[in-house]
Amino acid sequence: INHKENILNYIKSQQTWSFIFIDPYGPKSIPMSMVCDYVNANKVDCMINFPILDVHKKAGNIDSAKIIVRNSGQEQTLLNIDNTYGTSEWRKVKGPLSLRDLDNKTKLIDEFLGEFYYHSLAKNCANVSIKRIPINFPDKNRIMFDLLLTTKDPNAALGLNNIRRKADIS
Repeated sequence: INHKENILNYIKSQQTWSFIFIDPYGPKSIPMSMVCDYVNANKVDCMINFPILDVHKKAGNIDSAKIIVRNSGQEQTLLNIDNTYGTSEWRKVKGPLSLRDLDNKTKLIDEFLGEFYYHSLAKNCANVSIKRIPINFPDKNRIMFDLLLTTKDPNAALGLNNIRRKADIS
């Protein structure tokens, strides 16, 4: 986070495309605005790792009216998730978020968390093609994380479609 300007200046000084790996969720989180600074930079493609299972697990219990906060540490975690999404609107997910409930509702919540990040990214980052690839682990039978690939090059966007089809990872 502290080196954003140095990284962006370095990218601007290059004569070729840059590829940046972004892992926006962590102890402090990388704000959506900063992710978009990288994604919107000229001649930059990005791969964003969005850890759906980790967000799901750390969010605690959510119902349609409010999040049940157990302690101040959890409130800070929720604020970090808000920062990652760029909004607190993700908290309005319907139904309880609980790792003990691995039925279809949990899978729908996982999908919602990934889709919401994708749409937040698309809303906040201009003129960018974004490919969302949910990564399922067969032994878990659920989405563990999303890879989001971004580019401003239309040929690269078509190439990403081909790679995704051939990889058979969805």
